[in-house]
Amino acid sequence: MSKNIFNQDIISNQNSIKLKNFSITKKIDNFILFIGSFFDWIWIVLIAVIIGNVVLRYVFKSGMIELEELQWHLYAIGWLVGLSSTYVVDSHVRVDALSDKFSFKKKLWFEFFGILLLFLPFIILVFLLCHSFF
Repeated sequence: MSKNIFNQDIISNQNSIKLKNFSITKKIDNFILFIGSFFDWIWIVLIAVIIGNVVLRYVFKSGMIELEELQWHLYAIGWLVGLSSTYVVDSHVRVDALSDKFSFKKKLWFEFFGILLLFLPFIILVFLLCHSFF
């Protein structure tokens, strides 16, 4: 007897449908959310660096290129960590123009092939181009 993961492993709440979590996936999700909540404070640091840079530049007529570089690094860290956190809680931006009318099973397949065809080639490209930096 085969197990249909789309029917048996779906937990249905009042208004939302979620897949069943396994203990290892729940631990990974909680770890990602913990790291995400820790890095939420990076936005406050970024705002302080931007304000400091503006004050230095326009009040004291002395800008620091180091602060501008720090801004880009803080943006990158905040964006990448924030992206992983929003993906875990399913709050990431997606184009629902196509999948809006799909059934739940078709949405899962649509998401799977979207990751497979769009996200994985990007990750492979990043690994191939960045290995020389390490």
